[in-house]
Amino acid sequence: MHCSVVNRLNSLFAKFVWGPNSQRSVHWISWENMCKSVDNGGLGLVDLQMKNSALLSKWLWRFGNEPDSLWRRVVCAKYGLEVNRLLPCGPNQSKASWI
Repeated sequence: MHCSVVNRLNSLFAKFVWGPNSQRSVHWISWENMCKSVDNGGLGLVDLQMKNSALLSKWLWRFGNEPDSLWRRVVCAKYGLEVNRLLPCGPNQSKASWI
């Protein structure tokens, strides 16, 4: 996700928890503590930047470990990747995903 989208969604979450006039009020708990799990004393809210990074890392790991899966073959065909390589090759490098 783009940083501006993540920041906007996190801002909407914060406004929901703290109220619409959050600049004038006292925040008794920090955003980092609210994003902690309930077992660790937080409210269990999701930090979208961290969640997005974790999901992208998971897809990259799966891309490297599932060479015969259909979704990997589709990505390789679309972006001009060789099935045995993780990095783009050939004339389609300009279309390659940043991953």
